[in-house]
Amino acid sequence: MLPRLHLFEIHEQKWCPNCIRSGVTDGLYTAWKVMFWQNAMPHIRDLIAHAEEPHIVDLCSGSGGPLPLVIEALAQEDQRVRCTLTDLFPNSDWSSSNPQLQYWQNPVDAREVPATIGKARTLFEAFHHFRPVDAQKILADAVRNKQPIAIFEFQRRSLVDAILPPISLVVLVASFFNFWHTPFRWSKLIFTLIPIIPFILLFDGIVSVLRTYNSEELAKMATEAGTDGYRWEVRQTKDRGMKRITCLIGWPCQQGGLEIRN
Repeated sequence: MLPRLHLFEIHEQKWCPNCIRSGVTDGLYTAWKVMFWQNAMPHIRDLIAHAEEPHIVDLCSGSGGPLPLVIEALAQEDQRVRCTLTDLFPNSDWSSSNPQLQYWQNPVDAREVPATIGKARTLFEAFHHFRPVDAQKILADAVRNKQPIAIFEFQRRSLVDAILPPISLVVLVASFFNFWHTPFRWSKLIFTLIPIIPFILLFDGIVSVLRTYNSEELAKMATEAGTDGYRWEVRQTKDRGMKRITCLIGWPCQQGGLEIRN
């Protein structure tokens, strides 16, 4: 297992132009849409089952992530399901014709979420962006507000994962397939052909792997966030291909406790 290194990702930096950042997040959304979003569905159903009402607040949403697909699928099972997308830097260009989906236009800090926005929380492919102390605060805030939370990552911190996903998955799919799955922008086409966006996806993809928390680290942070009246489960598939997913899920529960399920 590689040691965790909290290096910087280019698209997170304030100096990264918004047109390039949007191109990168569009690509990451496409990777979820084409390959991984359905892997999260069983855990999302568990999350909603433990919520006071089926209203998800998605944290660090960026360009929307997989939630539009998730909500569309869940709505076929329960018309009450809705979702509010949030981000510390909201995407003002985001739009959707789905009345069950909205983007909160005020900044939302994942470490301190207004309890009135939703009743269950999700975080897709963003937990590794936070240092341990801040990541633990995200979990502790959910415990304090007695709201379920589910955190998803598809990469894992290993030598194989540091090489293969960024090249074979993120760069190829995210760089070129996103033109069929996200709004067209000339800036995105130009910076893909140059190719600045593919380079950032490659660089940030490798850094993401090195920053990703393993099962034991997730379990430790969950325990520190609180297990008194709150249950945590770390769930990770053994599959290294299309069915991969790592999920940390927690919900209010009288017995409390923690379990690692591989």
